[in-house]
Amino acid sequence: MKFNIEQIFTWQNLMNIIDILIVWYIIYRLIMLVRGTKAVQLVKGISLIIVVRIIAGLLHLHTLTYFVDQILSWSVIGIIVIFQPEIRRGLEHLGRSPILVAQL
Repeated sequence: MKFNIEQIFTWQNLMNIIDILIVWYIIYRLIMLVRGTKAVQLVKGISLIIVVRIIAGLLHLHTLTYFVDQILSWSVIGIIVIFQPEIRRGLEHLGRSPILVAQL
């Protein structure tokens, strides 16, 4: 098998790297935003529920899978209500960022 360096440095690979870096930066900023708030415990709880969902799906526990799916789908509304102050603070912080301020 012949090794060709041009196969490594393609536009698709470059776009994949850029995509990964953007997602990494967004996740990093979200972690920095929620650090020290009530959201840390929430993320731990949601992670546990997702692990239970995955295990229940692998073991074909249909009732438990349905129950956990319902919890996950309805918890979105609860998260918005519970964390309204943090969401507002984050949106205000985003609105004050220099990226969105127009240079006149």
